[in-house]
Amino acid sequence: MNCSKYSNFNLLMPLILKAMMRKMILFLLINGHFLVLFYFLLQSSLLSVS
Repeated sequence: MNCSKYSNFNLLMPLILKAMMRKMILFLLINGHFLVLFYFLLQSSLLSVS
């Protein structure tokens, strides 16, 4: 029984990882421009401080 549970887990793991990757990519596509803007604002503020 433990053996079958373990094999099921091994089969599910790649699917879960794929789903997470897809969600991350979608999140980056939707929020990517915000992140870029935030990055540039952060850089400019750091440059002005130093």
